[in-house]
Amino acid sequence: MIFSNYKNIFVPAKEITTMERMKLTYIGAGSFRFSTPFFMEMAKMSADLDMKLEIGLCDINEKSLELMVDYFGAICKKAKRKKGADVKITSSTDRTELLPNSDFVYKSISIGIQESEWYDNYLPIKFGIPQNTGDTVGPGGIFRSLRVARVCYDIANDMKKYCPKAPLLSYTNPQAACVMGARTAQPDIQYMGLCHELFGGAKAIKNYINKYYKNKIGEKIQSYEDLEMEYGGVNHFVWFTKLNYKGTNL
Repeated sequence: MIFSNYKNIFVPAKEITTMERMKLTYIGAGSFRFSTPFFMEMAKMSADLDMKLEIGLCDINEKSLELMVDYFGAICKKAKRKKGADVKITSSTDRTELLPNSDFVYKSISIGIQESEWYDNYLPIKFGIPQNTGDTVGPGGIFRSLRVARVCYDIANDMKKYCPKAPLLSYTNPQAACVMGARTAQPDIQYMGLCHELFGGAKAIKNYINKYYKNKIGEKIQSYEDLEMEYGGVNHFVWFTKLNYKGTNL
């Protein structure tokens, strides 16, 4: 199934190719780390599914936005020439210009950027509280929450006004605080927190087992997908409560 505001909230995936042009708005498109793989996936999706897309790129940094529009444009041009991708790119520093009629909203933002993150990490160290990254839990997580959650709250209110049926895919830390802020503002908005944490963590565990505990299982684990895992908690503060491989408790 796939979400859409063209008919009902839920539309069978096979029907997405019948849409005139599916629209996705990306808030925080100047994020170099998260935008570049996203751009490649969008171009690939358009080509592989023969789907017409409109991608609206939004960032408050005008120079970064111009750079990413050019970069995404080059990707789409190449994908169109080689595979027939059809992607229309729009852009604005004002998200309310892009949100109307969006089928999806995607977000990867950092309020205060790197300058504020130094305070998240080094102010607690000054008082004897070391942290790993300080973006989710502990004092650094609280600092970041106070900056970011309010913006997520405002975005949810804008979505209620301009695209109430569009789900928002949030790739922003602290994830739980962002989702809580948005759902506090608009409980009916489909606001989903995303992270590659589980998959990255599972790969790290697989590599660790292969390096130090290969003899225990008698063979090398080829893929983390071969592990039987039970996993719970909140983003960046989770536990594996079960980890088995072919009947062996790890």
